[in-house]
Amino acid sequence: MGFWLYFTVGLFAVTGVIYVYKTKEKYKTLGSYLTARGTLSAGIATATVFASVMGAWILFGPAEAATWGGLTAFIGYASAQALSTVVFAFLGPKIRDKLPHASTLTEYVYHRFGSSMYIPCIPGLL
Repeated sequence: MGFWLYFTVGLFAVTGVIYVYKTKEKYKTLGSYLTARGTLSAGIATATVFASVMGAWILFGPAEAATWGGLTAFIGYASAQALSTVVFAFLGPKIRDKLPHASTLTEYVYHRFGSSMYIPCIPGLL
């Protein structure tokens, strides 16, 4: 069993190193590394964002909500998850218009609210 574990880990490590070496010219800036701007179709990009929003916990969360709160909790849980994606669909283009070269939401928040967003939390206040 140990051989197959080491073999699999080694295979993935070598594959990763080869991939990074072959694509190092493509990802020269932080923005090109963090985003897939202009490289994906709309359907694939939407599916990627949707999967990121939902995450793996979507498999267990609704069942737990339904166990404790019944059908109402299940419907509320599903609505809240869908609503975040819908809101992002409307706000995303507006954010992109204001900061076309931004890579993360943090950059937009910094642009919108300035350095005050970096004020540290006062211990015991929350």
